[in-house]
Amino acid sequence: VAESGLAELDRQLRLARADGTEDALPAALTEPAGRSLRTAEVAGNGEPECELVLPYRGRRLRGDAIRRQVEAWIAAGVAEPSLAEPVEDVLAHPEWLRLDGVTVAALGAGAEMAPVPSLLRWGATVAAVDRPVPALWERLRRTARAGAGRLLIPTDARTGAEGADLLTE
Repeated sequence: VAESGLAELDRQLRLARADGTEDALPAALTEPAGRSLRTAEVAGNGEPECELVLPYRGRRLRGDAIRRQVEAWIAAGVAEPSLAEPVEDVLAHPEWLRLDGVTVAALGAGAEMAPVPSLLRWGATVAAVDRPVPALWERLRRTARAGAGRLLIPTDARTGAEGADLLTE
């Protein structure tokens, strides 16, 4: 079933080119890249955190404050009751948040809800992808320097411009 589904996906999905032409999606895998990218790295200066901290409404909830908030969300019907157990598990095992040696790919790394700040605080290496917007990358660089992990940034090999657009590149 999976093979049939993938074959149909290859048959139906089309690659729309900037010049208005279309081609089968697998063609995108064999055509040369529009530009050459290298990887820039920003290392954090901080110590890895190993405490679950939940930013919520301008506060940073910890421990029992997280438990109370989860209970309130469940009581209000905002969250499923099944949320309580995994949150409790993480609170009981803060060592799980140590991400030294773990690399995570973050697509849309600069999005407000992206997990990049937490991953960097916990010591992960984050292979970040987002649009080539200088202000976005400067914010991510500041976050990385304040954290304990490493931020990997796609950078144009010729111009040094940071970022890559997932839809066009």
